[in-house]
Amino acid sequence: MEYLLNERKHPEHEVIAGSVDADTARDATRIFGYYRAMRPDIAKPCAHFAIGYAPEDGGRVREHQALRREIAGHLVQELIEREYIVRAEEAAAAGREPPRRPDPNAYAWLMVTHHEKGHVHDHVVLCRIGGDGTVWIGKNEAKVARTISRELESTYGLREIDRPGQALRARQRDPQHTHPRNDREQAEQRRTKTAPARAQVAARLRGWLAEHEGGRVGLAELQAAMTRHGIQVLERRDAYGQLRGHVVASRGQQWTGAQLGFRGQDTIAAALARCGDHRLQERSPTRTIDR
Repeated sequence: MEYLLNERKHPEHEVIAGSVDADTARDATRIFGYYRAMRPDIAKPCAHFAIGYAPEDGGRVREHQALRREIAGHLVQELIEREYIVRAEEAAAAGREPPRRPDPNAYAWLMVTHHEKGHVHDHVVLCRIGGDGTVWIGKNEAKVARTISRELESTYGLREIDRPGQALRARQRDPQHTHPRNDREQAEQRRTKTAPARAQVAARLRGWLAEHEGGRVGLAELQAAMTRHGIQVLERRDAYGQLRGHVVASRGQQWTGAQLGFRGQDTIAAALARCGDHRLQERSPTRTIDR
């Protein structure tokens, strides 16, 4: 609530919908606290959803608060009713008494609009505990919310946009990406005006592997080539001598293959195997421990 309704951080926020009347973080926390007190055993009594709109739809939805109110109410109602349907079906299959049908209007929820990121986006906070005693567990809530959002796009004629983090993950899968992944890399990029060290090391490593793919080279050649650039490529083995991957060190920092973007079948060992060092595909025999 402090994040949603903070006057200093979000001076242009608007409370445009909800089942409770609250304009400040203090009021909203107090009201939601009444509901929470009914079920102190619920560890996470609130759920938070963000509704973002494509830039092409921003102008239309910005001027039509009634449309956004309807969308938020539709989202809350669908979340609660769909879970009831699933739980009722599970109870019927197990021969149990069906749960009590929830009343979406009995749940406290609040919708707040923020404008500070240059586009309209709404935040919806929903209390899991209803005033009628029912509880919305929210099983697989992220997956269900995405399904509902696709239906809302079709119902209200809105454009589809990438899911949160989808564009970032696509950039991170790109071997040449330079997007900083944490605060340390962001500070490094601002200071040096260049790509973070991790991205530079990953690009140099992938470049060498791509250049030598199909040739008869192996780990020793890779280590020698990278050493000339101040990069160390080291094997990581477990207590039984089995190869578990590689670590790469440079400038006092160390990264695993996954942190450099080598994932799944695209590990450093697999790339070296494609370069001709088939010994890396061998596994050391495991030991049998007599307990």
